[in-house]
Amino acid sequence: MAKPFIHIDNKNGNQYASIYTPKRTNGKKDNQPKYLGKIINKQQNIYYNKKQGTFQYTIENGYQPYTPNPNNNENTNKTKEEKLILDFGDAYTLHQTLTKTGLHNILTNLLPKQADTTMALINYKLLTSTTNKYANDWLTGSYTNIIYPKANLHSQRLSQYYQQIGEEKMYVFRCYGKRKHPV
Repeated sequence: MAKPFIHIDNKNGNQYASIYTPKRTNGKKDNQPKYLGKIINKQQNIYYNKKQGTFQYTIENGYQPYTPNPNNNENTNKTKEEKLILDFGDAYTLHQTLTKTGLHNILTNLLPKQADTTMALINYKLLTSTTNKYANDWLTGSYTNIIYPKANLHSQRLSQYYQQIGEEKMYVFRCYGKRKHPV
């Protein structure tokens, strides 16, 4: 049986490696690849992938942990950690408008313990046209996440939230302005 070998592909100016294990299936060649990752240093057999991080691999020794030499200034080409990218303008403008018109205070008093969720949900409904299924995804990329840090827009929690707003004691509170909030 033939020995495994490392195959290199060039994509977008980067080199990526896979281990090919040659086999025969019904008399035909069948190379079974296993992805190694991006080649960091070809001479030292150093690779990087998201699952394993940076490691060394050779056919003879297999996978080996890799620790860079602090005296050697080699570039490991790891992808940089993504920083928070937010959609700012629309959420900020809506927040300022609701605050200056006094609607913000009225809406947050609807359910004081869940004021952040209330306001984040109002922002979501006014600024997007998608279903509640995507509310939490939207929240993570919106400035609303900064304004209302305690907001919980997971779809399961929204169902409970809507149920709580629809309770009869909430209706009595909204209509008759009872002094003590029911929730």
